[in-house]
Amino acid sequence: MSVYRKLFTVGPVEVRREVLEAMTRPMIVHRGKDYEYLQESIVEKIRKALEIDMDILIAPSSSTGLLEACVRCGVSKKMAGISNGAFGERWQLIGSLNNKTVQKIEVPWGKAARGDFVCGVLQEDVEAVTIVANESSTGVFNPLDDVIHAIRAKCDPLIFIDAVTAAFGIDLKLRSLDADAVVFGTQKALALPPGLAIICVSERLLEKAKSVENRGYYFDLLEMKKFADKNLPVTTPPISLMYALDFQLERILREGMKQRYERHR
Repeated sequence: MSVYRKLFTVGPVEVRREVLEAMTRPMIVHRGKDYEYLQESIVEKIRKALEIDMDILIAPSSSTGLLEACVRCGVSKKMAGISNGAFGERWQLIGSLNNKTVQKIEVPWGKAARGDFVCGVLQEDVEAVTIVANESSTGVFNPLDDVIHAIRAKCDPLIFIDAVTAAFGIDLKLRSLDADAVVFGTQKALALPPGLAIICVSERLLEKAKSVENRGYYFDLLEMKKFADKNLPVTTPPISLMYALDFQLERILREGMKQRYERHR
């Protein structure tokens, strides 16, 4: 017997019944034309909603998997991690556990990172800088434009954004940020069940990955890109969740992103 519960958590969040019903469509093979059409439709809708022309890669995992992919594929030796909460700390830890030198840029929990502070302490030889858009452990939103523009004025590392609790709920103005990776999942502002992670990647990051050794397989962005160019996954995805994602993106676009952002304020 199922018990209906109304969720008010950061994520997973409440999933509408019609979205759940979209997951009951007949199963298809992930190496066939029907699947190719499905993935192509999803990618086009994400680009339209976020107003970007970056490559969109989809992985059957939590968002943390793609945070690790950024480190494994975008950093050879040294990175910087901005932290003002638990999820900023997690990205620093991912770097350390993958044998990268990590400059830890610490901001007091409950405070937002500021461009002048980050720029003042950032070491110019880092290959990438990680930042959490909305640090849900403390409820603080970091001013991405201020921080990223300050970094770019000092040096030119790759910029990786954890947008897990921000994408599709806050207008991040990604086109003007010129970030190299933006990671989010299905179970937060997209209001879907957990199980898929999405990364928007720049050409700079993909080019950098070619020179990085030991990228692994499951989260190798170059391998994912090779398959994505054919609208295919590297490994078997949760196809029922892909149906729901396509359905939900259609609903979101019908509402309009401006209206959606206003509703989430």
